[in-house]
Amino acid sequence: MKKNLTVWNLFSVVILAAFALFIMYPIFLILYRSVIHGDTGALTLQNFAHFFAKKFYWGTMVNSLKVTVVSTILSAALGLPLAYLMRSVKIKGSSFLNILIVISYLSPPFIGAYAWIQMLGRQGVITQFLNDTFGLHYGGVYGFAGIVLVFTLQSFPLVYIYVSGALKNLDNSLNEAAESLGCSRMGRIWKIIVPLVMPTLLASSMLVFMRVFADFGTPMLIGEGYKTLPILIYNQFMGEVSGDDGFAAAICCIVIGLTIVMFFVQRFLAGRNTYAMTALKPMAAESLGGLRNILAHLA
Repeated sequence: MKKNLTVWNLFSVVILAAFALFIMYPIFLILYRSVIHGDTGALTLQNFAHFFAKKFYWGTMVNSLKVTVVSTILSAALGLPLAYLMRSVKIKGSSFLNILIVISYLSPPFIGAYAWIQMLGRQGVITQFLNDTFGLHYGGVYGFAGIVLVFTLQSFPLVYIYVSGALKNLDNSLNEAAESLGCSRMGRIWKIIVPLVMPTLLASSMLVFMRVFADFGTPMLIGEGYKTLPILIYNQFMGEVSGDDGFAAAICCIVIGLTIVMFFVQRFLAGRNTYAMTALKPMAAESLGGLRNILAHLA
């Protein structure tokens, strides 16, 4: 025992104890509370049956999945080309743009949603300008479209940061070989670059999925009746008349189950697209001219 009793082993024990106390134990309490009847204390699945019996509840789960999937796809569709553009083309002020992109991700979603209400709410600056100038009757950035807009613009920097790091390790000799064989720029992007960064893209998209799926502030502020699972859990636990913590715990278990399923789906897809590479010749940004340079800077 003296031979095995090292400082690193003690650290391992402390970390495992903290993990069990602050993560596993609360999750166990949620699982336990979800299958225990509030009055009799008997084992029951009534809370889960109640959730799937009413369309209002399972429809909220569908709303969460719709918002999360659409926001994740749009974040990936925005972050991937932006990362490639910033890595392959010399953009003036790129360092400053990188700082802005990181700041936009670090800002809390609640603040981002409130900022969009100030601009595109019913009394927002841009809303009033559009309605007064063009005679429109725009009702503001609320509902499904508004939630997706805010989530996308707040989450795409995560995809951008991860994919930018992956592009640094990409060997540019593959691009040059494909170009010498007559492959066009778009062909090189879809046949070489995208498959090579796919594991990183899936990992970052998974992080976006988790952040959007668990977010409470944005749907609460601009949902306008478009409820998601975090809002439903909050309303059930903090009900005005009487909270139902057992039902809220059951919804939490459903959320945990969905996230675990998405995690294994991501691992399965990433496992089929895994590459090991050493960047002997990293990608270097090139200078463009004419219309291509203008379009790159506009983007």
